[in-house]
Amino acid sequence: MFEKFNEGAQRSLILGQEAAAREKHEHLGTEHIMFGLLQAPGEVNSSVFKRLKVDLKKLVEQVEILVEANKPMEEGKPDVPFSDSAKKAIENGVVISREMGEESIGQEHLLIGMISVPESGAVKAFKDSGFGDVARLEEAIRREVDSTKKRKTILALLNEDASKALVQAREEAREGWNNFIGTEHILLGMVKNLECPASRVLIKHGVDMRLLQKTIREITPPRKEKPMEGLLPHFDIEAKQVIDNAENEAKGMGHSYIGTEHLLLGILSVKTCAGASALNRTGVSNIKKVKFSLAKELEGR
Repeated sequence: MFEKFNEGAQRSLILGQEAAAREKHEHLGTEHIMFGLLQAPGEVNSSVFKRLKVDLKKLVEQVEILVEANKPMEEGKPDVPFSDSAKKAIENGVVISREMGEESIGQEHLLIGMISVPESGAVKAFKDSGFGDVARLEEAIRREVDSTKKRKTILALLNEDASKALVQAREEAREGWNNFIGTEHILLGMVKNLECPASRVLIKHGVDMRLLQKTIREITPPRKEKPMEGLLPHFDIEAKQVIDNAENEAKGMGHSYIGTEHLLLGILSVKTCAGASALNRTGVSNIKKVKFSLAKELEGR
């Protein structure tokens, strides 16, 4: 039934089913699906929650209250049937996915599907947690989906050095038990390759690369809790902004590719991010000087 749902959406539904079966509930409602989804909301939903400042702690509490409010049966069922509102939410999610031209149904489609059912437990949970503007939530999810599609085309322009840097960034985030790849991880991914243009320019600016790596790790120590098994970290809001800015820098320099030089400029342009803070602490903050040095470096290649 759920073969067209992607891994994240399937995980949300399975966790919801397990919760309903464990508590011996008669039906599996949208509150159960929300319970499963909030274990790992996925890249789109997580970005939207952060941007809209949704209080996740309160939201989780309200979802748990709604789940616990279901009356248990004397004998539980291994396969708990969906409630009418849950069925409607899933149907809506499928329709929304098709409307967006997606090949699979994701957690973002499930979430829109749930909040589009006025009487659903998902809507009640959001309202009771202090975020009642579900129309604004849906609009933000749709915008984030569009941005994610655009970013995929940007990532296709990465050259070998930049691709390796982002692969390393994901590994750095994973080793630090992070759910997100931040600008600090992107910077770490770049400076581990001392031969890439970004590293060469930083060295010419007098940056001690070992000190820079140490500074980055001091700014963002590893998390204390390990993320859910099998989940890969994804770009946070500022990291996405860096990638978008890197594309703009590449275009401005007349380049048809995106390299570590553009990623470095992208980090410096997001002045409040962890990556820019680490660079600033090691004496690099003037984006104009760095851009000039990069231009000279690329001329000599």
